[in-house]
Amino acid sequence: MRKTLWKGTVALGGAGLVWLGAETLSMEAPKNVDLDPQEQPIATLLREARQEIAGFLHGLENTANADSGMHEDVASEQVDLVEINHFYDDQGRHVFDQIIFYDWSEGHNRHMVRAWRLVKNPAQYPVRDWKHGGYTALWHDNDVLRRVQSTNMRKTWTQYDPELVEREYLAKEKRKEFQAVKTVRVVKPSAPVSIEPAGVPPQPVPEEH
Repeated sequence: MRKTLWKGTVALGGAGLVWLGAETLSMEAPKNVDLDPQEQPIATLLREARQEIAGFLHGLENTANADSGMHEDVASEQVDLVEINHFYDDQGRHVFDQIIFYDWSEGHNRHMVRAWRLVKNPAQYPVRDWKHGGYTALWHDNDVLRRVQSTNMRKTWTQYDPELVEREYLAKEKRKEFQAVKTVRVVKPSAPVSIEPAGVPPQPVPEEH
């Protein structure tokens, strides 16, 4: 089942948030999952909109920090697909959100999970990358400032955990995880301090006889 969604785009302007227009996202829906956001509760849509806007603002802040004189090393990753999954229990109550990253497998002719993260920070939500194309997420992944770029993105609302299901196709220990690069603070070295040699002490003047 293929769904076409409308996704609005906002940006920061002099008058605050400015509506730039809408774009269509065509995505494959997992089996037995309806991706039409119009059928989701209004409260859920509002929560997701706040999360995406907050993620956009956090991404701007992290980018500014990464480009400053004192910054953290950025661990950059490239994936083929990123999935924003909203998991609900049997009663339809929201349990958690997660981001699942996939690489395309030529041998299996399908996307295979590379890594996943439980959403703890709005900056984890990928946003449209108008400069490089695709979607980008930039956030602090524990002690690593991580940037993940993806060609495609999809959103799912499920009552099962897609990441657990994917382990049937590729065991967790066989996944190609993200590189673990520790954060390093880059500080410009201070100018060397020159130490002038001590002057020659004054010599006593001989007395005249």
